[in-house]
Amino acid sequence: MKKHFIGFGFETGAKGYHFLVVIPKEKDGKVSIYECFHWNPKEVTSMELCSRDLKAEIDGNKWNLLATDVAQVLNKRLESDGIPIGAWKSGSRIPVERLCGKELVLLVWAINGYDDKSVASAIRNWQNLSHEERWWLFTMANSIGGSAHDSERGWRKAISFALCENPTKADEKTEELFDVKPVEKKQRRSPVALPLPPKPEKRKRTQ
Repeated sequence: MKKHFIGFGFETGAKGYHFLVVIPKEKDGKVSIYECFHWNPKEVTSMELCSRDLKAEIDGNKWNLLATDVAQVLNKRLESDGIPIGAWKSGSRIPVERLCGKELVLLVWAINGYDDKSVASAIRNWQNLSHEERWWLFTMANSIGGSAHDSERGWRKAISFALCENPTKADEKTEELFDVKPVEKKQRRSPVALPLPPKPEKRKRTQ
């Protein structure tokens, strides 16, 4: 049976865990991202979404700054897996495969609370993380504060600082984030050779 994919890599036949990106028609309207544990075709049209499943919100200006770069990153992986690529469309509800969705939410979490000037740095730092690192960071942040309004808690705050305030240049690869480097061992100095004390002279026995 041929698999059917919609949005960014979501297989409708799986009927499982995914994310749903809701993009309003207004350019400056807020974009909302929901976490969905079951697939219902109506969710992309008229189905009312539950507020407790809201994972992230971002204003339209910031969304427009990151949407193209995120789509390129996600589509590159989808193409390599032989899956049709996706596209963001205004006034649409777009399903996103669960792992791709975690990466998207991580970036949106990071830039909320920062101004538009920080988005470019956040995107570059996010791109320089491996897929596995993004998934791991999402899991750590989600375990403590996974709602749309937990930006000032624990891992969420640390991730925002790391992605938005780590300085980068477009032509340089950023230093790996959260990378613990081993402390360089100091070379041990060879012991200084001390002079041996003189041997005591043997006394001759008197007869």
